[in-house]
Amino acid sequence: MLSSAYHHIDHPNQAQFAKAIANALKLGGRAIFAENIVPYFEEPLSDEYDVAVSEFYDAAFESAFEIRPDMPPVIGELIMENVALARKGQVEFKVCRQHFVGQLREAGLRLLSERKEWPHNRQLTNDAGNYVFVWERPGT
Repeated sequence: MLSSAYHHIDHPNQAQFAKAIANALKLGGRAIFAENIVPYFEEPLSDEYDVAVSEFYDAAFESAFEIRPDMPPVIGELIMENVALARKGQVEFKVCRQHFVGQLREAGLRLLSERKEWPHNRQLTNDAGNYVFVWERPGT
């Protein structure tokens, strides 16, 4: 089980990380990923990437305050700190669905299921959001 782990692997090493996960599984083994998926971007750390990260976190920020209008300001500050880290390529290395799914398939895993867990009340570009994915290393 990997909970929000993939986007903490720097972009150049994400495909290698996917292969390491696939190699760690027995044939028929499964990996469950709970992951933040931002809108599509072609290249990491580009202007398009900045827009995707900002759209994702703008929705997270709004959603957090819709749920808890009395949320302490420090929570908003932490969310905005994550935006800054992701834009700089420090600690946060967000992925879009196309890159995430492509890298795991390239590593030899098969997508068994996916479920969008957030947001429920709005649509993000390219169906971005928080997902749970179940992957399998094919075989018996």
